[in-house]
Amino acid sequence: MSAGIQAYIADFLARRRLADRDGFSVKAANAIARLSAPTEEAMIAALSALPTELYRRNSGVQKRALLSELVTQILAKKLIRVGATMPSRCLVLCLAANPAQASRLQIDEEIRSIQAKIRESEHREYIMFEPLLAARADDLLRAVNEKQPSIVHFSGHGTATGDLAFAADAAAPHLVSGESFASVLALFRPKPKLVLMNACYSSTHADDMLGEVDVVVGMKKSISDESAIDFSGAFYRAIGFGRTVREAFEQGVVALRLNGSGEASVPRLICRDGVDPGRLVLFEVEA
Repeated sequence: MSAGIQAYIADFLARRRLADRDGFSVKAANAIARLSAPTEEAMIAALSALPTELYRRNSGVQKRALLSELVTQILAKKLIRVGATMPSRCLVLCLAANPAQASRLQIDEEIRSIQAKIRESEHREYIMFEPLLAARADDLLRAVNEKQPSIVHFSGHGTATGDLAFAADAAAPHLVSGESFASVLALFRPKPKLVLMNACYSSTHADDMLGEVDVVVGMKKSISDESAIDFSGAFYRAIGFGRTVREAFEQGVVALRLNGSGEASVPRLICRDGVDPGRLVLFEVEA
């Protein structure tokens, strides 16, 4: 069940002073989550079929008009996309690059930390973390044909201009611009919901990527290995406990405050217009 959708439905009813004494918001969120292809009409039909006292207890409520308005607002808030399949699992595609001629990063420690944090989370079975080591730029393009990630994660070096340093057959890194990275994201079907770039200066081209995904997490400037590891570990642990993207981001930031690095202001959360990260969850927990 989507906690974000349930919370929105409950708020929708409360704003209209409609009594929800038999858990309509929970039933409705579950009904939407079970749809394999949640179109507008399919959502209205699923909600119309729910057993509820909502309409009898609230005189004057027109069932079809109310549900139509509710579904329209859910879609407007982009809590769900028309025609999209609600994910029952969250695949994290981790592209890890540590080119030979660049300074060495503790990417292996970051991956180990993320995997450990996911394992200790409540809903660990809903998250699949797949690292691609020594990642080349072409690995991202190949993934378009093989994977359907909810999150694309890059771990490696970023340049002062925001380019991402991928590995290459030559010792020198292969630099990929934010615009080029975004052009690959546009090819995924369905598109990822979130990109997390755990690299220095990586938030520079966040706007390029927001044309293709709902949320981008990047770094405003240089960040130390220790802080990069602490942030990503705390972020994915929170996701594994079913927290929203905003809550996961905030937990990552607090982890940096706790480590005393002075880098808590470096991570940046950027969202597409109309997307509320405080309502966005990345997988559906079976009821």
